[in-house]
Amino acid sequence: MGKVPISICLVARNEEEYIERCLKSVHGWADEIILVDGQSTDKTAKIARKYAKVFVKENDPSHHVNKQWTFNKARNKWVFSLDSDEELSPELKKEIEAIIKNDTPHNGFYVPRVNILHGEPLRWDWPGNMLRLYRKGKESFKGERLHEYIHIDGSVGQLQGKLIHFGWWRGMHQYIFKMNNYTTFDAQKRVELGQTYTPWMLIKGCANQIIYLCAKKIAFNKFPYGFFFVVTDVFNEFSLFFKYREFKKVKGQHTKAVNKYV
Repeated sequence: MGKVPISICLVARNEEEYIERCLKSVHGWADEIILVDGQSTDKTAKIARKYAKVFVKENDPSHHVNKQWTFNKARNKWVFSLDSDEELSPELKKEIEAIIKNDTPHNGFYVPRVNILHGEPLRWDWPGNMLRLYRKGKESFKGERLHEYIHIDGSVGQLQGKLIHFGWWRGMHQYIFKMNNYTTFDAQKRVELGQTYTPWMLIKGCANQIIYLCAKKIAFNKFPYGFFFVVTDVFNEFSLFFKYREFKKVKGQHTKAVNKYV
């Protein structure tokens, strides 16, 4: 078959280092590539225009807003949600081609994702089954910012081909920066929804993180990374606790300050 009748949908901002590799993995294979650029200050949009339809829109901290916009813009029956630091493996492409050619009763598919650390798959990884392939019109975002998720109207299947997360590890600085954003948004949303985060919840959260990382062997990845993952996940629980307390004191005054960092 020629180009596969599928729309690849992305949202990106300041991803000039990764976006070309990502788009090259689907350019010439997918019938349509749609990218929303969140007002990048680097060359992301310029690079992307060589491979995709690019639309520049306000960088909404609620990531799913612009992502849903790309879904609505898609012209094909099937859409694939791709991040700017990911690429589709050849095996995954073949599976998708078969689904589109033969049709399926499912309206969505989970895809296993592999995190890459210094050019190699992480030996003991977080479970990475991502709901990324959807029949257009059967997908919708539910929940709130940070905790939003895709809901599929109908049954969901499972693919075996891998989605390669080649930009997962960009160095310690970026990893900590990303975790800092996550805990900020989480604390902000807890305050906005009137939820609590007590000292007991903090202790329980730290214990659960350690147990989980050890049970999944993530803590035993090559030193210093396994140890680093444990330390940062426990620190994130403390960070969430203190941010929650601070935001609760100034409820309604912190949103603008938080959003300018994303």
